Amino acid sequence: MQSLARLSLSLTLGLSLSGLALAALPQTAAAQNAMVQPLPPPEAEDLNEALRRLSRSPSDLDALLEAGEASIALGDGDAAMGFFVRAQDISPGNARMKAGLGRVFLAEGRAIEALRFFAEAETSGYPLVEMAADRGLAFDLVGDNLRAQELYRLALARNDDPATSRRLALSLAISGERAQFERVLLPQLKDEDRAGFRTRAFGLAILGDEREAISIAEALMPTDLALRMTPYLRYMARLTKAQQAAAANLGTFPRASDIGRDMPGIAGYSVQGVAISRQADASLTPSGPVMGSDRPAQASSRPAIPARPPSRAERRQAERSERQALAGLDPMSRARARSEQARVTPAPTPAPAPAPAPTPAPAAAPIQSNTPAPVQTPTSEPAATQLAIALPAETPPANVSPAPLQGPTVAAERGIETFDLPPATTGRPASEPQLVASMDPGPLPTGTLEDVFAEFGALPTASPGATLGAVDVTAIQPPRERAAPPPPAPERAAPPVVEHPSRHWVQVATGRDRDALKFDWRRISRNAQTLLDGKGPFVTPWVEANRLLAGPYPSAAEARSVVTKLKELEIDSFTFQSPRGQEIETLD
Repeated sequence: MQSLARLSLSLTLGLSLSGLALAALPQTAAAQNAMVQPLPPPEAEDLNEALRRLSRSPSDLDALLEAGEASIALGDGDAAMGFFVRAQDISPGNARMKAGLGRVFLAEGRAIEALRFFAEAETSGYPLVEMAADRGLAFDLVGDNLRAQELYRLALARNDDPATSRRLALSLAISGERAQFERVLLPQLKDEDRAGFRTRAFGLAILGDEREAISIAEALMPTDLALRMTPYLRYMARLTKAQQAAAANLGTFPRASDIGRDMPGIAGYSVQGVAISRQADASLTPSGPVMGSDRPAQASSRPAIPARPPSRAERRQAERSERQALAGLDPMSRARARSEQARVTPAPTPAPAPAPAPTPAPAAAPIQSNTPAPVQTPTSEPAATQLAIALPAETPPANVSPAPLQGPTVAAERGIETFDLPPATTGRPASEPQLVASMDPGPLPTGTLEDVFAEFGALPTASPGATLGAVDVTAIQPPRERAAPPPPAPERAAPPVVEHPSRHWVQVATGRDRDALKFDWRRISRNAQTLLDGKGPFVTPWVEANRLLAGPYPSAAEARSVVTKLKELEIDSFTFQSPRGQEIETLD
């Protein structure tokens, strides 16, 4: 009986303990799920606090500036721009506001505008060290690496920020300083920082070490992603300094046709920088008359020698040099250059027409002569300006009508190769610079890396055995008695309707709880009288919270007009443009 009693007691205790364990399992699982939930960034709380202060005082300048800075940290450039513009209305000369606008433009890749606002902020009294890292990146984005590195070091002297160190390393790589590039990145590589290894891959690609850069990408990335990144790493060395900085720091890559050519604004900035440096070097050149001599002062140590037409041997040497230069390009560039040279024969450049002679008999003598007439070059241009690669052209006789000028086609083909060399002046007609200037590529569009390099797959390739000037017999079509009818043009499918187009809204509040947002909407719409009737409420996710929106409005101007009227009613709001594809839900 005692043994049966003990057995019954043990079974009862076992079942009780099992029940307690099973009951504790859901609580343990719930606790684990609660621990892994992501916390909102601290900037989101800063923004909410600033919005609360603005709801009490819409003209609070400090709250507007703090809201703009928090929006930049959260990656919401549109909201940041709205806050800083309102701060500008209150205090147009505020230095902190100007620095914030500079950071907004910098995040959008508009370095010229960013530099202008950074300069105005410094003039207005904003501490340079506070914006040194961002201003340095702006200088990198226009190709001024030396000034960028000075600002990076100024920022690092105050705060050893890893992101600023990576920017400095990339700037050194763009400048060709490999030893310093490796030294700056070494601490992050020892800590096995993945961002540091990514920066090293881009830096090595910029320096021309493509193999090592690709091996790093293959070691750190999944196979499919590494394969997609390989073409971009191969082409990093062919970009301009400004394009390299944008690709490595912002992830924006130029179109295939714009590789090696800067936007007009950045190119103008670079030309100004080169001109300044050349003037500084020219100040070291001896000038003035020779002591003890009555000869006039000369512009340089050597007098300008009139240029003469190149001989046959010089033309052959120039063609060999050009073929050697083409050998270093990628296969697609060689194919394009060969096909262009085989198809386009540069027409001889006509010499300036001589003054009509009184009798035609003396003019016939130069026709029988094989020696072309000398072409005078401007003496004010230094001899170094003749470094641009160009096929030599012979001067035709005076009475021979020249062929149509095809210089712009050749210049367009080789514009990428000689974009950083000064233009050669060889006495060409005055109309030719206008033709070359008309080939302005326009603003540089950017996109995702996969979309950009899709263009390279469509470019023609040349056979491995093709030579310069050879005729491709496979491209010759035999004559037909009757031309084949052209195939019917395929019908274009109608463009798909965008389910969520980009629209203009007025944001009146933010919050996590949508039920609480309903209450906020009823309160705000009641205080707004009839301004928000039929315009909401709508919500859309934003970081860890939601935007409470009214709209949509036909244009940004009408949305700003509503914001102004709400401000008169002491209701804080700002405009918001939803990007294409972002879903805007109705708050039921």
